[in-house]
Amino acid sequence: MTHRKKFSRFIAWTLVVFQAVSLTLVVGILYATLSNSMDHEFYNKLQVQEKEVSMALSDRLNQLEADIRDMSLNNAVRVNLMLGMKNQLLELMIMQYPFANGAFFFIQEMEDSKFIPELPESFTALKPYLQKLSQKKDLQKIEFHNFRDDLFLSLFSIPIYRKDDCLGMAHVFYDLTQDTHLLQRILGKSNAKLLIQTPGHLVDIRTDQSRILPGEIPDLTAKGSDHLLADLFPGENIIPLEIYPGLFYAASSEPLQKEKSSLIFKLVFLCTGIFLLTLLVSFLIVRKVSNPLESMAKQALEIAREPSSPSPQLQEEKLEYIEFHNLAHAFNQVLRSLLETQEKLQGRAKELDASEKRYRSLVETSPIGILSTDKDWKIIFANQILEEITDYSQADLCSMNFWDMVSSDEQDKMRQAGENYLRQGMYKGLEIRLIGKDGKLIWIEFRAIRIEEDSKQAILLNVMDITEQKQAREEKKELQIQLQHAHKMEAIGTLAGGIAHDFNNILLPIIGYTEMTIADMPEDSLIRKNLGEVLRAAELAKGLVHQILTFSRRTEKERKPLKIQPIIKESLKLLRASLPSTIEIHQNIDKECGAILADPTQIYQVIMNLCTNAYHAMREKGGILELTLTEVTIDSADLPHNLDMNSTPYLRLVISDTGHGMDRAVTERIFDPYFTTKSPGEGTGLGLSVVHGIISSHDGYINVYSEPGEGTTFYVYLPRIDVDTKVLDVISTKLVPKGEEYILLVDDDEQIVNVVQQILERLCYRVEARTSSVEALKAFQAQPEKFDLVITDLTMPNMTGTELAKRLIDIRSDIPIILCTGFSETISENKAKAIGIREYVMKPITTHSLAITIRKALNKDSG
Repeated sequence: MTHRKKFSRFIAWTLVVFQAVSLTLVVGILYATLSNSMDHEFYNKLQVQEKEVSMALSDRLNQLEADIRDMSLNNAVRVNLMLGMKNQLLELMIMQYPFANGAFFFIQEMEDSKFIPELPESFTALKPYLQKLSQKKDLQKIEFHNFRDDLFLSLFSIPIYRKDDCLGMAHVFYDLTQDTHLLQRILGKSNAKLLIQTPGHLVDIRTDQSRILPGEIPDLTAKGSDHLLADLFPGENIIPLEIYPGLFYAASSEPLQKEKSSLIFKLVFLCTGIFLLTLLVSFLIVRKVSNPLESMAKQALEIAREPSSPSPQLQEEKLEYIEFHNLAHAFNQVLRSLLETQEKLQGRAKELDASEKRYRSLVETSPIGILSTDKDWKIIFANQILEEITDYSQADLCSMNFWDMVSSDEQDKMRQAGENYLRQGMYKGLEIRLIGKDGKLIWIEFRAIRIEEDSKQAILLNVMDITEQKQAREEKKELQIQLQHAHKMEAIGTLAGGIAHDFNNILLPIIGYTEMTIADMPEDSLIRKNLGEVLRAAELAKGLVHQILTFSRRTEKERKPLKIQPIIKESLKLLRASLPSTIEIHQNIDKECGAILADPTQIYQVIMNLCTNAYHAMREKGGILELTLTEVTIDSADLPHNLDMNSTPYLRLVISDTGHGMDRAVTERIFDPYFTTKSPGEGTGLGLSVVHGIISSHDGYINVYSEPGEGTTFYVYLPRIDVDTKVLDVISTKLVPKGEEYILLVDDDEQIVNVVQQILERLCYRVEARTSSVEALKAFQAQPEKFDLVITDLTMPNMTGTELAKRLIDIRSDIPIILCTGFSETISENKAKAIGIREYVMKPITTHSLAITIRKALNKDSG
């Protein structure tokens, strides 16, 4: 039988423990508060004593300062110094300024630097300090300085003048340890001490006792330090003298400890008395509580022995206290309620039968599939809706396990997850695929809860057909992903504009200076050849900027007749440097292929994207990257089934690799925006989509053939145009036109102004350059007829290029203006010409292009 505890004893112990804890806390708090107050009072007293000591030392030093000033003005001293009467001066010093109370007065002659009287041997090491002080022109004070470990002095020095002539120096050394009169005054007969700090020690001035400082302590030498070093040494509190770093006042903490001990004794005595009183009160309370409870317990036992008595209840009227009376009353009410409940149970049994019939009707007519299984998921019951969802009959379902209908690729995972959740009692919101009777896949969401039927564990499931909702969610998710990618590309486009402007401004000086340097080099110079490579790299960088802007749809595409062979060679040249040695490049380029009408930057982008994809397919095992360019005429009978091409001449570019290849499902989607087979962070899914868009915008076609493990081949078809290709080959050899006109050049970038000015002067133009649009306007206003042409940048502080152009046209309407910009979204070529600007060019511009543009602007004027 379990041992029971007496409630009365529990109450008694609770009161005792509570009172003991309370008294302990009160005593602790009182002691902490009063002790802190005592500490504060003691510290304040110590601070007052420290102030008194500081004032006494200050008075003593002020007196020494007055004495040394008096010595410097003493006529007898000055006469003896002036006449060189050293013996008389020595007698005078002994009589009027004797060595007393730690003060040693002496005079230093200026001529031979001798001291009168002679320095004691203990002070001879201080001669270098005195020599430095003899060069000062006024009073010098060194208060309580540790000149050596055993020499802690104050030093006063003042020159002795006769008119403007310095006769000597008056000095006084003050050794506080020798001033017994002052020490007796400030310390008296108390246990207080005055300490001097030396490296690692504190020295008692009165007893010369040295004590080692224990460990690291706050900086005691800092002026103004207010640290109280309590119990740095046993039984002592130390405080620094505020105005004299290195000096400390120490007082015994014994009186404070005695006060604290007395306080503890009083508090403990009070606590003991209260505790004893609490014991007595606890005993009385226990007696008052336990007696009524024992009486009610006896009556309850009697009722338990004879429950069939006419009126079984406790005697409430004999209980004195309200709480016990309420307890007995509640007990009697419980007895009456039990009797009433027994009568109601029979009625509830009938109601449960009716409820079961109603719930069965709800299950059968519910729009949600409902089934129950045993603990092993064998189906016991299924409603009609579940039959409609799966096309299985009731008999078929009841002969199956629920997991037999789950798709095989999800079965193990879902079974384990379902059982894990059911251990917690419920499983909800799981989406899985069921296999219907005809083999179709059905997306369902089911909820499961563990129940008991006939004292056996069972599982109740709700099944909802969400096939259509699932398809709608997948489509919505795909649209959201595409929208997120679109937002990213819009942000990249915004960034591309800012980069393009700055990068084009950087490229202009590079291209300009390189072109000028090439022109100055001999034809067979190695430097000229190397600079040619620099120029081609800069032109490639210019094209890359244009490619970035094209990709972000921030610049118009410039299409012109061109031959594709040089672009392929430049692309392979750049690509070869980045490919590993495990990948070989084979090329078969027909030099006789005709021209196409295209944007060279976009064609370069197509080649680089396709070659980069080929590299990614072969980077693990290596392989062969092959490019073939031929001119073909397409026969409709030879067309792939998915291409709708005209029977016209095309340039066919074939790019193939021997990589891992693709299956048919991937091949059908590779041109879809944002589709990618690369890992996150390796691609955006836009490369081949952009390639497809570029080829289509050039009225061309692209097709792909790939097999897993056999590599991939892309076929690009671009329509050939009828143009004399020999003309295209010699375009770059045309002469650069020159002139003698007067040009006003404006750009806020001084580096750009310098390079463009040199280019123009090499073209024989006369140039006046300005790095401020405001200054350029003033120059034009002063002599508007002086200038034949104005070349201005667009983005400049104070006044933009378009604003400057408008002001210049207002002054002289026929002035030709060329507007240059690295990149701008606020103005286009059409807007510029609407203002009256003759030509609109993008940086960086080559010497040849600049020369052509200048002649076009001037010829329009002459025309």
